[in-house]
Amino acid sequence: MTFATLLVTGLVPALADAAIASKIDVEGNNRIEVETVKAYMTIKEGADYSSQDLDDSLKSLYNSGLFSDVKVKSDGSVVRVIVVENPIINRIAIEGNQKIKDEDLLKEIQLKPKFVFTRKKVQADVQRLVDIYQKSGRYSILIEPKIIELDHNRVDLVFEINEGPPAEVRKILFIGNHNYSASTLEEAILTREWRWYRFLTSDDIYDADRVEADKEMLRRFYWNHGYADFKVLSVVAELSPDKNDFYLTFTIDEGEKYKFGNVDIETDLRKLDVEPLKKVLTIETGDRYNRDQIDKTINALTEAAGEQQYAFVDIHPRIEKNPEEKIVDITFLVEEGPKVFVERININGNVRTLDKVIRREIQMVEGDPFNQARLNESERRIKSLDFFEKVEVETSEGTAEDLSVVDVNVEEKSTGSFKFGVGYGTLDGPLLDVGLRERNLLGRGQDLALNSRLSKRKTDYSISFTEPHFMDRELAVGFDLFRTESDNSKESSFTEENTGATFRVGYPLTEYLYHTLYYSIVYEKVTDVKHDASRFIKAQQGDRFVSIVGHNFMYDRRDLPMDPTEGYYISLNQALAGVGGDVRYIQHRARAAYFIPIYEKAVLSFLAEGGHTQGIGQKVRLADRFFMGGDNMRGFKYGGLGPRDKKTRDALGGNWFYRFSSELSSPIGLPEEFGVKGHLFVDMGSLGKVEDKPVAGESFYTDTSPRVAVGAAVSMNLPIGPIRLEFTKAVVKESYDKDKVFRLTYSSSF
Repeated sequence: MTFATLLVTGLVPALADAAIASKIDVEGNNRIEVETVKAYMTIKEGADYSSQDLDDSLKSLYNSGLFSDVKVKSDGSVVRVIVVENPIINRIAIEGNQKIKDEDLLKEIQLKPKFVFTRKKVQADVQRLVDIYQKSGRYSILIEPKIIELDHNRVDLVFEINEGPPAEVRKILFIGNHNYSASTLEEAILTREWRWYRFLTSDDIYDADRVEADKEMLRRFYWNHGYADFKVLSVVAELSPDKNDFYLTFTIDEGEKYKFGNVDIETDLRKLDVEPLKKVLTIETGDRYNRDQIDKTINALTEAAGEQQYAFVDIHPRIEKNPEEKIVDITFLVEEGPKVFVERININGNVRTLDKVIRREIQMVEGDPFNQARLNESERRIKSLDFFEKVEVETSEGTAEDLSVVDVNVEEKSTGSFKFGVGYGTLDGPLLDVGLRERNLLGRGQDLALNSRLSKRKTDYSISFTEPHFMDRELAVGFDLFRTESDNSKESSFTEENTGATFRVGYPLTEYLYHTLYYSIVYEKVTDVKHDASRFIKAQQGDRFVSIVGHNFMYDRRDLPMDPTEGYYISLNQALAGVGGDVRYIQHRARAAYFIPIYEKAVLSFLAEGGHTQGIGQKVRLADRFFMGGDNMRGFKYGGLGPRDKKTRDALGGNWFYRFSSELSSPIGLPEEFGVKGHLFVDMGSLGKVEDKPVAGESFYTDTSPRVAVGAAVSMNLPIGPIRLEFTKAVVKESYDKDKVFRLTYSSSF
């Protein structure tokens, strides 16, 4: 492209003062109207003009972006304008890209087909594409725009891309860390140093946005460990000369470690009772300073104030540090906030999921008082559905100052899954696990699952369906169809087949308390009883119908349902067999667990459970008794402890059982991606009471004294699946018990 030139010929001296433009001649234009050209000029026909006007007109025409070259000539009273029009873009194409899709790049390009082509705009678009690649970690990116000239002053624009390799984070350094090691701080941030085994993630690829998030994560880490004065002084990202590696250096100032001092609540709201608010305070004098705990307390106080009909409150902490005593006094100021109501709730981005599936998780409706704590809880509930890749809840001002608009922006993700797993367990041997599941059936939030699990000892088939909001109420309704075949020949000399169905209804009683009612009908068949089996096992041979009605209470305060780090849960279950069918008994079971964070992702857990079965007008069958060992009592084989026939060595089970377990779980220093943890545990328990009395020639082992086992384990969440190795020693046992020192469990799904 040639830069515009100004040619002023002829009457230059005459223009020192002024001249009159009697006419403006335009040459070279094809698509662009003459009047459009004149409109960009400061010179007007019939008006005076000077050499400055000629210069200004040239600049204006050139800056319009319509022309690749412009010449302005003065010929006395005639001003001649000669232009070369920029071409029109016919097509835009992208070549050479593999890591980023065409559509993702094209939507960032500002130029479009039928737009006027300019080199300035092309260079701006090249920079936009470079920025996209650099955000994905590719700093050696090369983009060359190619222009293909066509007839009728048209061009095709092609961006040829050489993506190059991603820039890896070769080293992460920390300066100023005196209380925590570099490895500990690296675990606290998102960015990782390059390692060969991180090929499945992009955490070791440099990302400037991720580094910004790392700064905040470092702050939160130190603030939550007592360092109230912590600062990130600087972050330097140094790119290697070949643009393939980055070296990150975080310079920090840890400051001193603080504890909470006085904790109080102040308010000028006369009708607000502060005492109920004090009951929700979880911060106590002497506790380690923790910023997250402050945020949680603000949310709890907001909820407590709302229960007193104060929906509009602003709560902010007044923090007073005492550097000499290393304490932080905190006062929560409860003030009347602006009265804002929800005008409208918009759901955006849901292509497949119905609006109502999302709206029923939102704790407010149009017209309600706006409550930030409820909005945060709504966002958490929507995320917990696990239907969406991203969930963002934003607010904006409505049609009036006291109205707020809530926008819920979601990005759908796949909710269907096919599971094909193989594994091995020391109890079940080789196993095959195949399943299909859709967690958001037809976009209605319904859950449908088909599963089959086959192993040497046991085979399971099941179909499950759950409608979590039956008739748009907080009512989960579902059913399970199942068939199981169990080979108990090693423990109790028989094979058992169960075919049946369960129908269930569940609903929340409070935020944390859930109640489930269920009814099961099962056809049981006991076969393949060995000729030398115990007479109790022989008595079980044959088929029966079992009809069971039951219910369960679950109180759950865990932070996470699958791998909790703190909190507790309590479960109580009752089942009554005998509403029809051939079997009659009542069974009670209870289970409770408590999880305590100890340090740096280490968790100490305690578990207690027990159960009792009482026959109604008949003795409790072997199939309805409790058996211990394996998963529910490590250190023993399945059915390895409790009552046993002395002659046949068959396990007879028991009408009651109890178990206590304590386990310490902690990372052991290997890469976090592997999820490697070490475990130390103690199990104690027993079971007993066999109603039948031995007859002539028979005798039983019936000692019900506690058994104790201690052990250690290593678990790993490998890319190919989870694996756990356990070594357990039964330190308190009876001579006839069957123990098991080593257990291995492994499964893989793809």
